[in-house]
Amino acid sequence: MKFLSRKKVKSKREDILQKIISPYIKFFYIIMMAIFISSSSILGIGRILRHMIDNGFYHYNMDIINKSCFTMMILVVILTIGSIVRLYYINHIGNNLVSDIRCKLYSVIINMRSQDIDEIKHGNLISILLYDTEIIYNIITGSLSSAIRNLILAIGSIIMMFSTSPSLSVFTIISLPVIVTPIIILGSRSKKEAKRSKNISTEIFTETENSINNLHLIQSYARETFAEKKFSDLMMQKIIANKKHSIARSILVAIVLTLSFFGVIALIWLSGKEMICKNLTGGAVSSFLILLVICGSALGSVADSAPEIGRLFGLFEKIKNFINQYENYFIKNELTDKNINNNISIDSIQFKQNDKIEIVIKNLKFNYLTKICDSISDLSLTIESGKITAIVGESGSGKSTLVKLLLKLYDYSSGEIIYNGINLKDIPNNILREDIAYVSQDNYIFAGSIYNNIIYGRLDASEKEVDDAIRAAAAIDFINALPNGIMTNIGEKGIQLSGGQKQRICIARAILRKSRFIILDEATSSLDDYNENEVFFGIKNLLKNKTILIITHSLATILKSDKVIVLKDGLLVQEGKHNDLVKDLNGEYHRLLNNNKLFSKNTQTSD
Repeated sequence: MKFLSRKKVKSKREDILQKIISPYIKFFYIIMMAIFISSSSILGIGRILRHMIDNGFYHYNMDIINKSCFTMMILVVILTIGSIVRLYYINHIGNNLVSDIRCKLYSVIINMRSQDIDEIKHGNLISILLYDTEIIYNIITGSLSSAIRNLILAIGSIIMMFSTSPSLSVFTIISLPVIVTPIIILGSRSKKEAKRSKNISTEIFTETENSINNLHLIQSYARETFAEKKFSDLMMQKIIANKKHSIARSILVAIVLTLSFFGVIALIWLSGKEMICKNLTGGAVSSFLILLVICGSALGSVADSAPEIGRLFGLFEKIKNFINQYENYFIKNELTDKNINNNISIDSIQFKQNDKIEIVIKNLKFNYLTKICDSISDLSLTIESGKITAIVGESGSGKSTLVKLLLKLYDYSSGEIIYNGINLKDIPNNILREDIAYVSQDNYIFAGSIYNNIIYGRLDASEKEVDDAIRAAAAIDFINALPNGIMTNIGEKGIQLSGGQKQRICIARAILRKSRFIILDEATSSLDDYNENEVFFGIKNLLKNKTILIITHSLATILKSDKVIVLKDGLLVQEGKHNDLVKDLNGEYHRLLNNNKLFSKNTQTSD
């Protein structure tokens, strides 16, 4: 297998939406055929009606009337069949196309870099994945289908109108600009107001998500009134935007209807004059007026659908740009035999389970876009193989940032991270992350059962392996005490669990992974010394000879570490064992101890 070259990936990215749509082109041809047949049936009824009036009614010929009615009934059946085929396949396209687009968007979102995710409102991601694609479905199955049908009807009726009466048709064509001009002008305004309303809807969605996700924070800070006012203001903006859109659309419809009926009245007068001059028969006039009504109705529907169709193409463009901008260069982490830059064989990173991991960091630099100074500045250190390394430092010293760089969640600007002799940038994301077990300080918990949260670490794990991981994480007692044990549903984000219980589930998930490099980022901050010792003991026994990196403020954890690394302002300022570091009275480590930045939790109660 081979790494994809960036040139090839770029080509794939540019036409990805076209590839999603192309399988449905054949169904589109079927729809067009069904529309053509059903439209021809409608127009054919007008032609038969002319024949029935001129040769049946005027000559009192019941045989012609009977045959004409029977033929119209056949055309109605054909119309019905055509409509059924059209509706079935348009819904088939809508359902499957939107499903494919959503799956592609979800794949892009789930593989986005953290630095990209941090720059986008989560509400916008949810909106493009669910809300925008739902609009696409509604437009495809509604406005687009209707517009195509009505456009064919309009073209067909115009052709038949010319064959019926060229003079009346010319008059109709001349009057069209009078109707079309205000449609274009007011349609543009309606589209603008619709876009504004949609943008406000996205803001409302984001604000709602923020409020629900941070409900406890809002209540604990007594900010309910503030949140209600902010939401109320957004709703008022939405009302105003919808009102402007409704007014613009109402004016558009009113003008179209008024001008259309004025045109019909003028045509009736002109038709009467033609009949008096014996240039037209009553059947021809009736047929022409029916065709005119069909044409006017069809064009009005097309005009009404035009903003929605414009919106459809706008959404397709938005989705295409989103995919092109955020899709990872290594699409779905596909691998090859050779790296883009260094031609490293994939065999060199197919690690054996019993191998140890050593990480060497050289002159590493990184800064967030929102910060002026580097978060990591010329950092060099070694995370030794098979050892427990603790990283300590003040908040903002670069500890968690370093973890994100090790996981390739962010790209460092300069320097090197050498992972078992290989440059980190040369290792595909999925291969690297399969080799790392990570427990974040944020306690990521999915809605569902405890079992589903733990098995997420390794989907093919046996029941015994799950049980061993739970015991190693000191989670067995509280899990067994729950009503349904490990199958207990713990709610959205594990809301039914305490902080310490969440942490132990996350630790069990990481232990189950059996990776050779374990990263614990404040993973035991909610545990007391006793439970922390239990977890530490379980990890050491179950994951022997693993390379472990721990970010912590717990003195108990630091004392068990083989090496302590002290960071300050993104720089390595000290490293060594606790007993050696504490002797340096002027060192950063001693200052952290004196300021209670490193502490014992033996006075706290376990969750």
